Amino acid sequence: MKIRLPLFLTLLLSAILPVGAQPEGNLGKQLRELDRVIANREVYAARREGQFEEIKRRLAHGSLSPEERFADYGRLFNEYLSFQVDTAIHYALLKKELALGTGDSLKILETDLNLAQIYSIAGLNQDAFEILNAMSTRHFTPFLRSYYHNIYSILYENIYQSIDNPELKRHHYELLHDAYTDLLGSQSPDEDGSSYYYTKANLLNLENRHSEAREWLETNAERMKTNMREEAIYYYLLAETCIHGGGTRGEAERFYVRSAVIDLKTGIKEYVSLHRLAQMLYADGEINRAYRYLKVALEDANYCNSQKRLVKVSQLLPIIDNDYQIRRNRQQRNLYISLSFLALLVVLLIAALAYINKLYRNNRRVGLRLAALNNELKELNSHLSESNLIKQTYIVRYMDFCLSYIDQMDSRLKRIARLLDGNNRDALRKALDPAAFARENLELFYNNFDITFLKLFPSFVEEYNKLLKPSERIVLKAPDALTTELRIYALVRLGITDSVQIAQFLHCSLSTVYNNRTSARNKACVDRSRFEHFVARIGIAEEVGSDGLK
Repeated sequence: MKIRLPLFLTLLLSAILPVGAQPEGNLGKQLRELDRVIANREVYAARREGQFEEIKRRLAHGSLSPEERFADYGRLFNEYLSFQVDTAIHYALLKKELALGTGDSLKILETDLNLAQIYSIAGLNQDAFEILNAMSTRHFTPFLRSYYHNIYSILYENIYQSIDNPELKRHHYELLHDAYTDLLGSQSPDEDGSSYYYTKANLLNLENRHSEAREWLETNAERMKTNMREEAIYYYLLAETCIHGGGTRGEAERFYVRSAVIDLKTGIKEYVSLHRLAQMLYADGEINRAYRYLKVALEDANYCNSQKRLVKVSQLLPIIDNDYQIRRNRQQRNLYISLSFLALLVVLLIAALAYINKLYRNNRRVGLRLAALNNELKELNSHLSESNLIKQTYIVRYMDFCLSYIDQMDSRLKRIARLLDGNNRDALRKALDPAAFARENLELFYNNFDITFLKLFPSFVEEYNKLLKPSERIVLKAPDALTTELRIYALVRLGITDSVQIAQFLHCSLSTVYNNRTSARNKACVDRSRFEHFVARIGIAEEVGSDGLK
């Protein structure tokens, strides 16, 4: 069970967790940062929209001059250009209405270009072309000329990227190439700044000179990253350059991530980096993340109402969504199977635990019974050892006592014989006095009994005293001389509990035995009914605690 359970859990987790390439290293950190930014993208968008409120309040005041109002409409148009197409068109039309009211031809041309630009973003390419084709470029300022060619390049790029027919693609390649060339010819590094460098990079990439485009971008990085919006465009162009041959695929993914992070932090809704990154992650097998990123791109494109971006995202979303649903269904099926196996495992585990618990209870009962039998066996062994020791000791002492008694009787008989020979009647009568003889031998017996017992149980007196109240404890007159009470309970310790036997053994009256036994029980500090039981266990180490009891 211990070996198979981890293997089962590993297979279970493999079935439940998503499969696919998991980005590591620097890209993984960047993607986690992008996930955090996406989670807060509405905060960034609200912050951006909040920046427009001051301009709107100023316009609502009504005391602005036409020039100031025209400038504020222009600022709002530029802000909403990549945020909300419909609102940007609204401000472009207000701007044009104001320009027509002033009759300023340059302002009218500028507002026409504004409309053409926003139409190109909205995907209204035909409307944008109609505006551009109807315009006269004769009176263009350098700024308007550059603006005009820039919109043409955007339109041709939109069409070029949306067609697959080789003939049409080649034709629009030439048109796009001419548009970039014309745009570059109308720009200069000093007047157009970063726009000039972006145009040059686009032209190099269009001509498949990707290594040169990479070098151009890196050389002019500081001139191109003048603000956050341009920094996002810079990293997008760098990613496009890498993916087409100017770098590695890994570099392209990292540059797309950086561009997408900046896009979302600026709060814009019209962007391309997140969409392109989702394409690459899908190709890498990261379907879940690609699906999430594409949904975000679709929501933002829909909010912005950028038809061009909606079309692009909508082409890829069904493919990823289909794979996402297939994977999700497979994961759900695997999860269901895994949970079924897990439920079965839990049932088996419960059954196993119940069986083990039953075995444990049986084993515990057997163990307790064995422990009890073992304790009984130890006690019996202890008693047997004690009995053997008592027997051996008393046999030796008995032999010594008998030899001593024989020597005593021999000496006494010789003395009596001498007294008979000397006809000393008084001395002979004294030597044959039975009371003196009994008293003398009884003292010898008591002395021998005390010494032998205390040798067998050296701690008997101390342990016996622990069973008595402190004020009733016995103090021996001599180290090896027991009192009558102690001799009675010494016999109890040796297993002789009958009072008649004790009286016979100690050669005393039965009342003396009764009185001493009753007196001892009355002096006890333990249960009187179990006093003699405790006395009988003195000297058994397993049964005697620190207080003499167990």
